[in-house]
Amino acid sequence: RKDRTTRIQLLYGYPNYDSYCIRLDLKHKGQGFVHYNNKSPSGVNSYFFSQNRLQSIIHEYPEAKDFFIKYGNLYALKEPNGLSFSKSKKKLFESIMKDNEHFKAFYNDYSESDIIEFSELVAKLLPSCCFTTIDTEEIFATMCFQYSKLMTYILLVGVYSITNNHKLLQKLLNRIAEKAAKISLISENEIKKYNTVVGAYCIMEEIIEQLPFPRI
Repeated sequence: RKDRTTRIQLLYGYPNYDSYCIRLDLKHKGQGFVHYNNKSPSGVNSYFFSQNRLQSIIHEYPEAKDFFIKYGNLYALKEPNGLSFSKSKKKLFESIMKDNEHFKAFYNDYSESDIIEFSELVAKLLPSCCFTTIDTEEIFATMCFQYSKLMTYILLVGVYSITNNHKLLQKLLNRIAEKAAKISLISENEIKKYNTVVGAYCIMEEIIEQLPFPRI
């Protein structure tokens, strides 16, 4: 019960390749209700904000207006490494995150046995390729995040190829190969071998092969 309270974990993302991990957790020390945790790979742990909730925060803290990114009609806290923080802004960011990191899952009270039964039913409804052990160390979530960012670069290869800007294209190919080596898709001494258009698509095939998602 101390560190195995998660019953359902889902990895999901957006068209811009931002990735998140959401978990349904039972009660545990410090949280006396069944709740959601929504987390980005860099450690931003916060649920999403409606337009009204966002405006309420900005009205109270005008300096927080640059903290958020929009997804459809919802807003999320940005990755902190993409922001220029003063000491006071960092403190405010962390305060907003702390106040919004747990979101009550149910309006009604349910017994934990009922919730466990429900989560086991959900597991049976999932395709076998989506059903796996809870990633308590978030290794798989981080891998998905790294791979999705790399896939963004690879998709840009086609765009850059038709611009005839060979210098910019080569810079992108170098970045892809270096990133692939950094996350151990290829070895360091293979960077020069893979910093080509063909190499980039070989890296893409390796990513697709490693992630156990349904093939269409």
